[in-house]
Amino acid sequence: MNRCCIVLISGLPASGKTVFTTELVNYMQLNKIDIDPFYINFDKVIPLEDQKLLVHREDSSWRQCRKDFVSSCHNFLELMLKSQSCSKEQSEPSTQGKYLNSILDQLSLDKCSIQNYCLNNSRFCLIVEDNFYYKSMREEFFRLAKQFNIGFALISFNIAIDICIQRNTQRPNSVNDEIIQRMAQLYEKPKADEFGISYENKVQLMEINFDNINHYDDQFIKALQIINKAIDNPIESHPDESCNKLYRDISRKITASNSSHRFDNVLRQCASKIMTNNLIKVNGKELSLIRKELLKKFGNNQLDLPVDISEETSEEVLMQLCLDLIERELEKKAN
Repeated sequence: MNRCCIVLISGLPASGKTVFTTELVNYMQLNKIDIDPFYINFDKVIPLEDQKLLVHREDSSWRQCRKDFVSSCHNFLELMLKSQSCSKEQSEPSTQGKYLNSILDQLSLDKCSIQNYCLNNSRFCLIVEDNFYYKSMREEFFRLAKQFNIGFALISFNIAIDICIQRNTQRPNSVNDEIIQRMAQLYEKPKADEFGISYENKVQLMEINFDNINHYDDQFIKALQIINKAIDNPIESHPDESCNKLYRDISRKITASNSSHRFDNVLRQCASKIMTNNLIKVNGKELSLIRKELLKKFGNNQLDLPVDISEETSEEVLMQLCLDLIERELEKKAN
């Protein structure tokens, strides 16, 4: 029996994600829906103040933080899905995970209550709220769904940036307007086929394009429909994904070569744009040296990039990323 799915809540800061998701969970509980919601808010697991410190560090702390969060969600799912099937003689599922205790605290759960819950074999959905502005961020959870053979759904908030900025001023933990504007530029809008055409009918996508809480009841019904559909249509690995090791190694080398070539092309475009439009005060020789240094670091996997340099990542996103990298290198040299 299919029992659960992952539901990602995606959108800009102040787009209404938290209000909607909190009300959705309340709606499900009050109406005794036969799907138990477990709602994890990234900002509550890793507070905004901690996030700001991690983002401004020059090492890979921010990326590692996100990896630890995904890993902890993996451990939670393992605990929920495998506890029910584990007999006393079998080994218990792993409970390691940097943020697992924070997640359990947020959900008001402990290991004992999880075991009792699993005995009922109830259906549930793991709802994870974050900005998820890069496809690669969402893909990490898609891989979890595929690994556990469970459903996957996306609820995307496509709210106008001016509304987000206006609402941001009314929030107790507001972020800088520049962060919202920058995230809007980088935002890769979720698509049902973004993980491959073969999964288009498996990934359940819902878009919210308005900001009116009085009409949320209709949206709750639609959300429940895609959650049910996700549970009934788990993500499965396709047979053609079981490639042999040699084929995978060749594919990795081709991908690495193509990525390096594309990264170099975008760096050159950025350098040309900087010189033509005088975006940054720098001479051509210095800019050429920075480009070569960045390309070398990329080849040696020394750059902590938030996105994959693949054909699926838009040119606009890569241009902004490379401009930021060049500015950062110039700041280092100036200091």
